[in-house]
Amino acid sequence: MTEKTLSNQLAERFLSDSRQSVFFVGYADPESPGGRLKAAQPGDFVQLDEALPSQKLACEVREFDFSAHAPRELLFGYIRKLLPRVVILVHGDPPAVSWFQAKIAQEMPGTQVVIPEPGKEYEF
Repeated sequence: MTEKTLSNQLAERFLSDSRQSVFFVGYADPESPGGRLKAAQPGDFVQLDEALPSQKLACEVREFDFSAHAPRELLFGYIRKLLPRVVILVHGDPPAVSWFQAKIAQEMPGTQVVIPEPGKEYEF
C-alpha cells in the first residue's frame, strides 16, 4: 500500500467512512502506509500519503491470513461467502482477473465487478 498506488488511493478514500472496510491479506512493513494503518486504532489519525492530510480512522480494518499462493477457488469461495455488492480486482495477471470476473458474473449476478483503470475515479 505504498503511496501513489491504487490500494493506497482506495484506502485513503475509505479511512473516514464507517461504512467501508480495508482488509489486509498479507504482510505490510510497519513503516509503510499499510503498516501504519494496520497498527492504528479506531479514532486515530492516519496519514497514508505525505502529500495529503491525516484522517480520522472510522472504517473497519482487519487482517486475514491468506497464503500468497491461495488457490483461486478458495479465494472465490471467500468472496461468495461475503456476498459483497462490489468486488474490485486490483491484483493478478490478466487471465486470473478475467477468470474471477467471469466466475463472479456467472455465480453472483448481483455483484458488480470492477477492474479499475489507472487514473479513473469510481463511485459506488
